[in-house]
Amino acid sequence: MWDWAETLGDRVREVLGERALAIEDLAVLSETPMEQLPARAVERIGIQPGQVNLLVRMALRHPTRTLTDHVANLLRDEVYAHLHQGKVHQWAARPASKLDGLRLTARDFRTATGHLPKGCCNSTGGGARDAS
Repeated sequence: MWDWAETLGDRVREVLGERALAIEDLAVLSETPMEQLPARAVERIGIQPGQVNLLVRMALRHPTRTLTDHVANLLRDEVYAHLHQGKVHQWAARPASKLDGLRLTARDFRTATGHLPKGCCNSTGGGARDAS
């Protein structure tokens, strides 16, 4: 099994920046090649030949503030959008049509935690991201 935890942790820190402070733990619980998944699972997650399915546990807990369910779901969806490479998406916070291309904004984070991430600009808009 490949050591996914460090690689995924780096990618999560990259996408969340200072907001990664809210990630208490990120662990890969299992790795399953597409060929070993049931057909229903392959269809549900949109996995492609040569890909592996990773069961990832992400524990969210900000060290000084309470995260609302909504903000926790937004963080989860942002990480999921960055890591998931299948053709089908399953969002926790919003329907896919409203979430595609969006990020948890500085305003959302400030609302949930009472402060802006260090080095954050005053932008409240999401940014496009490379699909790779």
